[in-house]
Amino acid sequence: MRDSVGSMKNNPPSRINGHPISLESIKVELDENEKKNGLIGTQRYVKFIRGGHRKPLEKTSHGLLWTPESIKFYATDKKARLQNRTFYFKKGLAVPMVTSGRISASLFDNAVFDQGVVGVFPKKEIYTAFLLIYLNSEFATKQKNLVAPGANNSANYLKKMKIPNFKSDDLNRAQKILEQAIIKGWDETDTIRKEFMNSLSAG
Repeated sequence: MRDSVGSMKNNPPSRINGHPISLESIKVELDENEKKNGLIGTQRYVKFIRGGHRKPLEKTSHGLLWTPESIKFYATDKKARLQNRTFYFKKGLAVPMVTSGRISASLFDNAVFDQGVVGVFPKKEIYTAFLLIYLNSEFATKQKNLVAPGANNSANYLKKMKIPNFKSDDLNRAQKILEQAIIKGWDETDTIRKEFMNSLSAG
């Protein structure tokens, strides 16, 4: 897959094989046929989430070639990986497989992710904001270290992490905090996010 990865810069020339590509070559909204069979035309790339830390609301700076030919290559080449494809293009949270120090998560939607990412897909949309705040909290890092103190964040480790008890009102509060973060910036909601998590931990 990495041979068809491009990094999106301001106004770069359109190239592949790990080189910059233009924003215009990225297709954001795909229909079901395009998700399954690939893109034909000028927009041949999709958003690509790579492993490594990203800020919670940070947009990806990478694109992945998603043509019929490239999909076939990903599925058949020994060095390529097309794992967990049923979760591609769904809305979820990306947790880096390997971290140093603290656990983190970022939002993503309509994207493909690589094997350096653990994808978290809430069963209900209302859980998304809550889990985003939780997975970027000190409480979550402590819970993860209790389960596995190393740098690896496997899906099995995440499943074992304790989640604070919450009520429907807490889910609504989390959603409002996320809405503020989208408008003001994630760092600007640091205090209210900590207060929110402390209220849950104390409950």
